[in-house]
Amino acid sequence: PAVLLKPNFDSEEESYENVLLHAILHLLCLRDNGETPCDVMYRNDAISASQGNRVKGAISILSCSVYINRTLRTIMRAAMEGLIEDGMTGGTSNRKLYFELLDSFQFLWEGFIAPGSGSLASISLSEDAQLALDSLRRRIVSSIDQVFSDRRAPDCTSATSMARLLTATEVSDSLSSLSEALIREYTLDVLPKFRRHIFYEWVCKEAKSKIIDSYFHPFDKSEYLNKGRLSEFNEGWLNKALRQIEFPHGLSLHRPGPGEPSLNDSSALSSRSQVPISLHNADVAIVFGTEIDVGNTSDFAVSRIDSSKRNESFRRFACVPLHDRADYATGDCILLTDEIPATIEQYSTVPPFHARPFQGILMDQRNNRMSSDGWEVSLTNFVVPSGPGNGQFLYCVSLVMNKISSSSIEKAKTLSAPMLTTKYPSESEISNVCISELVFDQPIEFNDEGKKGSNQPQCRFDFESPLIDIQSKDRKGRKMKVTADLKGFNNKLNGRKWSQSFPITTDVTIGLVLISSRNVTLAMRDTLSLLYNDFCSIRNHLSESGNGGEFQYFCQPLVDILGVLASPDVEKASLTSILEAYLSFSSSRWINRPLLDQSNQLAQSYGAQLTQSLPPVALALLFSTILLEQKVVLSSSRRGLLTAASHAIIELIRPLKWQHLFVPLVPLSMIDDLVHYPAPFILGIPEDEKSCADVLDSLPPDVTLVNLDFGRVILAPDFGNNGSTQPIQEPEEEAINTEKSVTAALRDQVVLLAEALGGIFGTTIHPESWCCDSAVDRRLSRLKESQFIQGNAHLRGQADFVSISNICKIFLTELLLGIPSCCLWLEEKGAGGPNGRNETAIVFDEDRFFHLKNLRAEGLFSQLFSSYDLTQRTSTLTLSLDHFDLILESFLRTQCLSTYICSRDKCSMLYW
Repeated sequence: PAVLLKPNFDSEEESYENVLLHAILHLLCLRDNGETPCDVMYRNDAISASQGNRVKGAISILSCSVYINRTLRTIMRAAMEGLIEDGMTGGTSNRKLYFELLDSFQFLWEGFIAPGSGSLASISLSEDAQLALDSLRRRIVSSIDQVFSDRRAPDCTSATSMARLLTATEVSDSLSSLSEALIREYTLDVLPKFRRHIFYEWVCKEAKSKIIDSYFHPFDKSEYLNKGRLSEFNEGWLNKALRQIEFPHGLSLHRPGPGEPSLNDSSALSSRSQVPISLHNADVAIVFGTEIDVGNTSDFAVSRIDSSKRNESFRRFACVPLHDRADYATGDCILLTDEIPATIEQYSTVPPFHARPFQGILMDQRNNRMSSDGWEVSLTNFVVPSGPGNGQFLYCVSLVMNKISSSSIEKAKTLSAPMLTTKYPSESEISNVCISELVFDQPIEFNDEGKKGSNQPQCRFDFESPLIDIQSKDRKGRKMKVTADLKGFNNKLNGRKWSQSFPITTDVTIGLVLISSRNVTLAMRDTLSLLYNDFCSIRNHLSESGNGGEFQYFCQPLVDILGVLASPDVEKASLTSILEAYLSFSSSRWINRPLLDQSNQLAQSYGAQLTQSLPPVALALLFSTILLEQKVVLSSSRRGLLTAASHAIIELIRPLKWQHLFVPLVPLSMIDDLVHYPAPFILGIPEDEKSCADVLDSLPPDVTLVNLDFGRVILAPDFGNNGSTQPIQEPEEEAINTEKSVTAALRDQVVLLAEALGGIFGTTIHPESWCCDSAVDRRLSRLKESQFIQGNAHLRGQADFVSISNICKIFLTELLLGIPSCCLWLEEKGAGGPNGRNETAIVFDEDRFFHLKNLRAEGLFSQLFSSYDLTQRTSTLTLSLDHFDLILESFLRTQCLSTYICSRDKCSMLYW
């Protein structure tokens, strides 16, 4: 076994590495049922999970020695050379090596030698091995105490001093003593069992197979047998071995895969400090609307395409790119028009809301959901899957305007909708504010000094509208300056208006959608909001019945401009020219900033909407449900809130990542199918659709409903009933507990966790009500904290979301604490497989994870250095097995934890 301790193997000794992995697998499966006859072992004693209990911590007998000799000593030598160099130069250029040394000793302490939590503490050692272990503990602790008697976090100077003490001869000798004692114990006590074990039989078979293959290869002249040297293994032996092994209870296998796609754009593009200004906004613009009857003689009439269950038919009028050819040549992630899914209109459309009570509220300055000329207006964010199974999304913002028919108005009057008595403006009032012509205007180019001569983009704060007011004795109106000569568009614009091509008995819808493959939602939303305000907000003095300087909103000017695009004869550059000024201004605020700034700012805005919709306990209940990867349906009559809440709750579980179905806004045609999806999901179902009420009332029993309008979470009756959650208990007790009782117990634990975690949320963001029984008055501190956001509820919501995010981060830090020391990296050594990668796998020790949680709950688990010690910060959020065993067991079965384990660098876990 001594050869396994060599820090490096040459190409001829790589097979020893593979033998070491077999020995490690043997220790993982080692049982306490004593000596077993060789014939029983040969019949798969290592594979059988029914004979004896696994010897927990047995792997450390060999792995600790290997870690000391291969990893720790190499880093110690590098640190010693750095100390010599810094001593000669008087600098600190090697401090990175010193912190790497501290990390290595921290891993040694936490994984192997710590009293109670180290794996060596869970097994019985020989007398000399125990003495060596105790001596090393004392040496390391005394070295640290010399530098940090008050246990402060290490800075550069203290790290140098600590590195000097940890590389001292006394510590090095203690490491050698422990390594030699452990390898001697393995050689005398464990190696004979390994040589009689089925795992060693596999080693011999793999070596023999490789020898035979090489012997019969015409170009290989190696001898059939090589004395004193282990023959090589065939590629793929690790996968073959793992397929044959049935790991004992308490071990789980994880497979690292290629890097998963990000939910946002590529990280390299997102983090770049400077990107072309055009990439800060949409890639593609779409205009769609109600299809005119085929029998109509209007120029707008084309074939009808049904795309809604509300007896409406929509057609895509235009789909145009918003980038120049030069942008596509850069190779950045830019969406093409042929990549837009055909279902985009199903996500974009918003049903009419004329039957709601208190309609007058929708016309005030807070809402602006109803225009003065009778159009219902919605500006909504949503995402659409960009392809099957790739985990990426298209980011979209839609501006949709609906005009209700006279029959719908009469029907709504019977439902007592008081707003429908509103008097609409006359035709002459509307015509005075409509756009009569698009005027070609050569764009002005500026240089770096602000003079004419270059089109260098600059951050602008004042928007210069391309609309021009026209007032004469005969007529009033407006024109629009564009950067293209659009004669065909003007011809159609001066003809019959699109909005007048429908009978009054028809509901009319038209929409404009901006789409990007990058998360530039804020810029796209600003663009559409600016467009709407510029076209539709009119001061009352322009109308015949004006009341002063207040604003009114008329949608018809914008509706008729977009409606012209329904004609196939207009120029393709029309929509791009109309949007150009608004896109440019909305993008200017992001000049010289990374794309990540937009997504981070949007995440805070989404978080504010979530915290203002759910009370603390309900929010904690939703957080716990998502963490355990349950099926969740969010419902609301506000479509933008569905998108915001879905993304915000995903942010709260970071660094974990949601790996399952994620549709923040489900189209009507997909609802029935998706709510019966067999795997976990997060779905957003809008309540403004009448047909959705029946679906929400009859959800499957394993679906949790989150009503964002009422601020409540209704746990699924069969919460966690997926067959993977089992209580931690003795085998004879498992037969007594039924699946139903386990589900009920898990629900009780989740509710208990939500009440406790929600209490922390509440005392942080609402101390006045959650600390009302406290003897200390918290109002003064809260008043000082809120002075800078007084009068701005949105900033208060963002601040509350940041506070809740910090609590969730601390909770997850505590939950994930100790996971690296529970992971074992297995990698087949050789030339690599067909894809150039060596076969890899990770074995996770669940028994050790639960052991660490028990110690943590009892206050007996602490880390070596105070900078790593999170006891004071997270100890209040420790989950004990006495109260939350089923939650921890269920968490270990989640895909997000498996992905978290597989995404970690192998240097953070035990590897060779």
